Order: sequence, then C-alpha cells, then structure tokens
Amino acid sequence: MFLSENASELITITHGLFLSVHEIGEGPSVSESNSVKLSGRSDMAKIEWIRMGLLAMTTADYGVRVWDLIQNSNYMLELSSFNLVQDDVATCVAYNPIKSLLAAGTNSQ
Repeated sequence: MFLSENASELITITHGLFLSVHEIGEGPSVSESNSVKLSGRSDMAKIEWIRMGLLAMTTADYGVRVWDLIQNSNYMLELSSFNLVQDDVATCVAYNPIKSLLAAGTNSQ
C-alpha cells in the first residue's frame, strides 16, 4: 500500500498484480477511482511516487511503467532503448525529487 503525499489517494497492489487507486474523501470515505492488471512478478513489484498523481513502477518486467493517475494514461520506458543485455529486467525504481531524476536497476551483474 502507498499513500500519496497529501493523503488523498491510496494505492494498493494485490499478490495477483491488480493495482487499485482509491480516493480518500472526508468523513472518512474511500472510493475506488481506477484499477489495472499489471504484468510481471508480484514478488518483485516496486512503486515510487514521482509527484502528485504520477507513479513509476516495475514488476521485474522489461522496463519501467510511468502511470499518470489524473489523466489515466501510462507509458513504458523500455530497457531495450538503453542497449542493455537482452534478458535484463528492471528490478527496482527510485525517484529523486530534488534533481527530478528517475533511476531503475536491473538484474544484470
């Protein structure tokens, strides 16, 4: 589970890789605003908040998916575009808000 910086959204990922976004209202009330089925390995799922409504995630897949929760759109940053070993998969992701830098690690040694 991940809570947004302003505590207005809660992100959950199940073992089956269903990702759900829940809006937290006043009262308190919670309602699902979006959900998606991810591919990859659930035991390797990593998520990083980039900014309000923007997530970067990897599930030991061939890239990092960036998901815009507000526009309900996403984009895959594929590892193949970085001239890595063919079987490399992204295993972790991190974001530095001070430098606006997104980094991902792979399974390569």
